[in-house]
Amino acid sequence: MFKKTMLILLAISLLSILLFSCSKKVTSPPPKSASTLVKEGWDLFTQAEYGGAKGKFTEAIARDPDMVDAYNGRGWSLAASQEYTTAEIEFQQALAIDSSYAEALAGLGLVENVLNEYTNSIDALEKAISLDPTFEFSHNSAWFLVNHKLLRLVLAQSYYYLCRFEDAKYQLDLLDPEHAPHNSEPAMILCQIQTLWGKI
Repeated sequence: MFKKTMLILLAISLLSILLFSCSKKVTSPPPKSASTLVKEGWDLFTQAEYGGAKGKFTEAIARDPDMVDAYNGRGWSLAASQEYTTAEIEFQQALAIDSSYAEALAGLGLVENVLNEYTNSIDALEKAISLDPTFEFSHNSAWFLVNHKLLRLVLAQSYYYLCRFEDAKYQLDLLDPEHAPHNSEPAMILCQIQTLWGKI
């Protein structure tokens, strides 16, 4: 009887030690910081994994609702996925935190153009270029390229659609000084814009 009791106690002791040591090993890693999640989001973005990038930026916002680059990243991810209306909201949120954030202004200007909001597009793109005349999107990749030339071309297009032909011509002169002054006839401006689309 004594021997049986000792075996039971020994088994219980071994089981307790085993359970205790296992419970110590199963610890969850510390949660990622918002800045780490934003970096992971941009890494996915440059690989054209826009859905995954959007998820990382969303997690970052949950960690830090004031992280401007998380809203900016989510805006670019949505724009790259052709979800322009939602992207517009994200860029506006980023600019509510930092009104002089050139990348968010550039993104907003581009999506406003796609949404046929040409006055808003002009306002945002003019501000972006005034803040950074040689603007270069910091997360460009082989299949996603945004720079000051593209911004000026979209500006010219927005001015054209508002029938502000002299302003459109001025943007073309700045964009393509080799062929300046450009023709200010509406049909010629449109032709010049279309030609430059293939070269930017």
